[in-house]
Amino acid sequence: MPRIVGIDIPEHKKIAYALSYIKGIGIETGEQIVTALNLDGAKRAKDLTEDEVSAITTYIDEHYRVEEICAGRSVITLNDLWRLARIEVNAIRKICRVVVKKLEVMHEQQKGHAKQWVALV
Repeated sequence: MPRIVGIDIPEHKKIAYALSYIKGIGIETGEQIVTALNLDGAKRAKDLTEDEVSAITTYIDEHYRVEEICAGRSVITLNDLWRLARIEVNAIRKICRVVVKKLEVMHEQQKGHAKQWVALV
């Protein structure tokens, strides 16, 4: 059985259908992968060469988010960790921008209050 992204895919099925055994990839996505890599759509998974298996694995890692189920828990790929880190960093940047704007408004308001106190004295 060929092993792609940590999943053993069935040998007797066409490539696109065999790829659908990977969580997060359906038949249509499998067909897109076969087309993108210029593979023969009628080819069975057992007939894949090592280079083709490697190309499919690399393509999936670069273009899709898939999870590997291992001992009842999800294992996230390194690619997913980088993607999540970028999302988190962008979210933190947005929060910081909002906080800075609020601080600037508060600073301007405090200047106004200081002027009022000076006028009272």
